[in-house]
Amino acid sequence: MIVVGDPLQVEAALAAGRLACPDCSGRLRGWGHARTRTVRQRHGPALWVRPRRVHCPACTRTRVLLPGTCLPRRADATEVIGAALVAKYYSRCYSLCDGSVAARRSS
Repeated sequence: MIVVGDPLQVEAALAAGRLACPDCSGRLRGWGHARTRTVRQRHGPALWVRPRRVHCPACTRTRVLLPGTCLPRRADATEVIGAALVAKYYSRCYSLCDGSVAARRSS
């Protein structure tokens, strides 16, 4: 899977033959679409995404182009995963900086 920015720009680059295979640098061609996926967003309803599938005739591999809001093999949008990581980081910092924990460490 390849994560891409704007799907409309990628579609234009694909049609113009400007997308290269990450393995062999061959020219990628459209190859239909991958299955529709449900992606949970941080705010609002779930997003339905139907990623573009591409094929490299040089190395015969196929790939899926995911929009930048998605991560491979994840049902949550990148903003949801990022928010969870930040919350986890701050909850860990809070528990480590808690006065009772600091008092036990100093004794």
